[in-house]
Amino acid sequence: MFRYIYLILLVLTFTVFSEEKKWEVHIEFAYVKTSGNTQTDTMASKFNADYELDKNRFYLKGETLYKKDDGKESANKVITDGRWERVIHDDLFGFLNIRYEMDKFSGYEYRISGGPGVGYDIIERDDMNLKSLISVINYYDRFVDGERKSDSYSSSKVELYFDWDIREDLKYRFDINYIVSLRDNQNYFLNGETGFEIKLNSVLSMGVSYKVNYQNKPPDPDIKRTDTTLLTSVIFDF
Repeated sequence: MFRYIYLILLVLTFTVFSEEKKWEVHIEFAYVKTSGNTQTDTMASKFNADYELDKNRFYLKGETLYKKDDGKESANKVITDGRWERVIHDDLFGFLNIRYEMDKFSGYEYRISGGPGVGYDIIERDDMNLKSLISVINYYDRFVDGERKSDSYSSSKVELYFDWDIREDLKYRFDINYIVSLRDNQNYFLNGETGFEIKLNSVLSMGVSYKVNYQNKPPDPDIKRTDTTLLTSVIFDF
């Protein structure tokens, strides 16, 4: 529960201290509980905070997922991701990215990564945006189990972000990224998420999303390579 309090306080900080109201804040919450033959308890949250000026753009993202099946913990994930973009010329920009993630059921006590890159706004319209990014990321991984306790290496990362306001009250979004180690090309990750949002009023929306995370070489051979998550969420936009 502490991670939820942390995320809420962080988002409120942006909202309160942004006097010019240029921060755009997006918050999602999902909770599922079942009982009977199968008892599950799932909590998830996500937030995005964006601040854009003429030449500088700042993005902060956070994500949590916690799940119990029949009273036993089966998922525990926390991710925070920050990016600063600087426009170079027209639709071309450079950026710096830093990320922290904890996902012990995927074999990681924590992962810290960061590095520079360049991006291009392929489509930039009021109702549609398509952005591509490529970067070199330095990773430090701390493993939960296994013979190795930690590892550090550099990777290349390619990302694609797309969002489309199909109608005034209906939005579609999609993002995908591919990460491959520059030391071992069999150590790669493929992550993708897609979803729809239906706006109920100026602040409140309902959303459904499907996410896939694939790692080709898990830290432990007993760990599955693919994780999938399907969520229905309540969304707040400020």
